[in-house]
Amino acid sequence: MLPNTATTPIYYLTYISTIKVAYLLKPHTFNDIHNKALEFNRKHNISGFLCYGSRCFFQYLEGDKHIVQSLFAKIKQDSRHHNIKLIGEGDIDARRCQSWCMNVITPKALAKHHQDAKSHYYPFTPYQWCDTKINNFTEFCISQYHIFQDNVFQDNGKANKPNPHHADLGQTVKVAIATHQVFILLQAMLVLLAIVAFGLIHMF
Repeated sequence: MLPNTATTPIYYLTYISTIKVAYLLKPHTFNDIHNKALEFNRKHNISGFLCYGSRCFFQYLEGDKHIVQSLFAKIKQDSRHHNIKLIGEGDIDARRCQSWCMNVITPKALAKHHQDAKSHYYPFTPYQWCDTKINNFTEFCISQYHIFQDNVFQDNGKANKPNPHHADLGQTVKVAIATHQVFILLQAMLVLLAIVAFGLIHMF
């Protein structure tokens, strides 16, 4: 558990953002985000969690106010994110998370660990949530922290000691990427067909 003293106030910040499709299609995007964030947050005593689902990030951070705010400023400059929205901040008496972790929100994962979680939080649409639902989701993730904290992302099919509860985490990311690739391919085909049809019309 990260250290905390009575003389050091704990600041928390919560934001949501959307990953750009161009980065979603790159195979190492999630590993890069996870590894760099984990290294930085451990070094600077930042705890919390980052959830991903349906192209949306939901991140809760806690630690020294100056460090957390500086980190958020860097995140807002990160080209992988857009539609960044601050949805909560303030001071708390003590840390609520033991460290920092990243996990993927899927209906299977939610339903596995909480009976009503799937119906409450999936589809994962945090931009549409009210303050109460945002707070409830934050509390839910913190309550499930002992399950999510050991998530490991696969890189090129290799996993580093995956948690048995989340052995399919890397595959989830791959499926998400593949889904968007198919969508983009279909859109490109439709555009091509429209161009061909337009050309044929003007030929006759």
